[in-house]
Amino acid sequence: MSFESSEEDFRPDSEVALANDYVTTTFGGQSESFAFLFMSDGNSISADNLLAQLEIERGVVASDVSTILERSPQNQLGISSPANLIAQGIFLSAALQTAPEMGPPGAPPGQQGQDMQALQGALINAMLSLDIDQMETIIAGGTIEIELPWQEAPFEVSFKRYDPSYLGGYLETSPFADVLGFLLSTDFDPSNGSASKSIISVLFEEGHDADTYLSYEQTLEQIGKDVEGQHEGLDIRPLGDQLVNKAIEDASGQNIAMIMSIAFALVIIILAFVYRSVTDTFINLIALVFAIIWVFGFGSLMGYNFNPAITTVPVLIIGLGIDYGIHYNMRYREELRKGEDVRTSIMLSGATVGVAILLTTVTTLVGFLSNTSSNVESIQQFGILCAVGIISSFIVMLTFFPAVKTLLDLRKERAGKQVVPEKRDPDGGWGWAMQKRLPKGKEMVCASGVCTLNRAVGLGALLSKKPAYVLLALLFVTTIGAYEGAQLEARFDFRDFLPEDLEVTETTNILFDEFNFSRETAYILVEGGITHPTIYNQMALAEKKALESDYAVLSEAVESPHALITSMITPYSFRYHPEFSSAWYSTYDTDGDGLIDDNVGTSDMNDLYDMLFAMEPDAAVRVVHGSGDAYDAAVLRIPVNSRDGVLAEEGTRDMQHAADTIDSDALDRVVVTGGPPVQYEVLRSINSSQIKSLLITFVLSFFILSALYIYLKRSYLLGTVTLLTLVFVIIWTAGSMHLLGIPLNVVTVTIAAITVGLGIDYSIHVSQRFLEDIAYLDDVDCALCVTMNHTGSALFGSALTTVMGFGLLSLSIIPPLSQFGQVTALSITFAFLASVFVLPTFIRLWYIYGNKRSRDRSRGTV
Repeated sequence: MSFESSEEDFRPDSEVALANDYVTTTFGGQSESFAFLFMSDGNSISADNLLAQLEIERGVVASDVSTILERSPQNQLGISSPANLIAQGIFLSAALQTAPEMGPPGAPPGQQGQDMQALQGALINAMLSLDIDQMETIIAGGTIEIELPWQEAPFEVSFKRYDPSYLGGYLETSPFADVLGFLLSTDFDPSNGSASKSIISVLFEEGHDADTYLSYEQTLEQIGKDVEGQHEGLDIRPLGDQLVNKAIEDASGQNIAMIMSIAFALVIIILAFVYRSVTDTFINLIALVFAIIWVFGFGSLMGYNFNPAITTVPVLIIGLGIDYGIHYNMRYREELRKGEDVRTSIMLSGATVGVAILLTTVTTLVGFLSNTSSNVESIQQFGILCAVGIISSFIVMLTFFPAVKTLLDLRKERAGKQVVPEKRDPDGGWGWAMQKRLPKGKEMVCASGVCTLNRAVGLGALLSKKPAYVLLALLFVTTIGAYEGAQLEARFDFRDFLPEDLEVTETTNILFDEFNFSRETAYILVEGGITHPTIYNQMALAEKKALESDYAVLSEAVESPHALITSMITPYSFRYHPEFSSAWYSTYDTDGDGLIDDNVGTSDMNDLYDMLFAMEPDAAVRVVHGSGDAYDAAVLRIPVNSRDGVLAEEGTRDMQHAADTIDSDALDRVVVTGGPPVQYEVLRSINSSQIKSLLITFVLSFFILSALYIYLKRSYLLGTVTLLTLVFVIIWTAGSMHLLGIPLNVVTVTIAAITVGLGIDYSIHVSQRFLEDIAYLDDVDCALCVTMNHTGSALFGSALTTVMGFGLLSLSIIPPLSQFGQVTALSITFAFLASVFVLPTFIRLWYIYGNKRSRDRSRGTV
């Protein structure tokens, strides 16, 4: 399995997400980009620092990266930087002052305005054609020559060295003045031309694979380092998608390897403490390795990627697989101490505790497989891999482990050696105090494990004699948990998955926190009869409404059919086409209101779109789909900023309000999609996934347990009693998450189902063992004490290994995984405490209630 992490891993399988995929496939998505974060001790846009930025651009153009730069008429280098924009602004301001008399010759009197428009258009084209040498001359001071189409000889324009204090004046005539705002940090002061940080953006062509982009990004990284080394006081940091992914992959791989190593070391210590046997510890570890290998082999066969959510699976297998081994081994030892031989003890262990292990396996499978109800693929894969891990652990621990134990212990038995070295402790726990109350012939059997643990866990049986106090304490704690849990909110920000203490994480946070820079785009997808003039006008009005949202970024260009046409009819625009402008005003917009006249027909609209593709094919293909008389889709691309997802819901509503302007009944569909709307879908999916998976887990677990206990004990209530403690555990866990400041995200959303799937294991072992002991002892108080004594060490050992395993995830450098480990460890702790201190009270009440009903029925029969 390969490591691959991207925001797409967490997208739900919904109409909004599928529409987003359709837009990026049909119309093209956002270009791949790379950014240099340019930071200076002083002013990042001083003359010297602008020249340093141009050095970076020169290095980019001279390298092999230049072969994949995405160039356009307005960005002929494929690079955007403050140096470019400021040099262009200075050039246009100076050129307009130097050459006002150089318009086209022979203009009739009264038409000098048209001459000025032509001159401005020619100078804008010259501005867009400036090369790096000319821009360096403009910043450093010097003279450059300008050629005009109607001039035989070029004319010269002279420049003084750039003075930042005059920046505001330079930008007054620049068509890209607004763009400069999102390339400079928010401390930008136009009055003195200063900003502490700036961005140099490099645009790549689409269509290359990840390895190709990584190679080019590494080249750019080296270019930045070379320039940084030549100038004091500069801090130039690279930021590209593939560099970030590689940093995450490298750091996560090392981190997970460390966590796995510590996990195995802790498991060895815990097993050595519980088993007091090197052999038993080693057998358990080998079985765990088998289970982990099987899981990742299955994941590789299924083509799963090793994303952040799946990195928790090995730790989970370690925690759960050990549980099965501990319970089986402790029961096996108990049977040996009763005097049974090795083969009989192995068989009896499988027939008794094996049933409980089977039940816990089934309920745990239900918990994990409930995640397949999510429409987020990464959560589905997580659930499936965990389920495979549980099945693998169950098979290995109930086949490999007893087989090896049988072979080894038979040799000891035949040699006359003691198979179980422990000796019976005359005071194994609280249950031994009941010894004198037992009828002759029903003396208590020896408790397995560490007697101190048995004694502590047995306290729950004594508390069950005071049910009122237990229930009051339970009500108090649960009320607090419910109050806090009700305030828990869902959150999704892909930056949360960036590893802590890495430079790329710090750089990314600076980019998002200190710049008005946005790479988010909301799409309004329109499919159907877009050649109807009314639909065009409605799309134009929808665009206007969308830009009125606080969510819209006005400094970046909108892409839409209306925006494209507006740029083609505007004289000062770099896309201005005089012939198209003439056709537009004579045929489509005779009143000049920017909208299409009512008398325009469908065939005229086809001709309009034909002209767009003929004159501006690269721009047209990004907003209109089709050809000839088969134009069937259009898209409005609105630059937006969700403020780290805070405005995802509000912004999506604004975009939907704008889209409602378009008559969807006359079309196939109108869908609001794109980054933030999809992010909002993820947030909704997080909440719905938790509810669905929790309900599925509870309902199936209830039916499984109820069916079993109706069959074994003819009691439909015992299944409910066994499951009831998990309700309280979930409430406590949710409350703790809010108190600890841990949100619901695509990783922690699985906690509720996992809590039921894992936590119910402890309750099942207690309930199942109680049924055995009550049948033997026929005294509820004695049976509960003996039950807790017999299961004490096993429950504590299995809970401790699981808690330690998940607790180790708190060492993860990826915050959601760290949070997942903390919350899961906490929920398992709660489940363990509930099973040993709360469940005995519920079992006692159930047993007393059941006996009362039996007596009542008996009296009625008599």
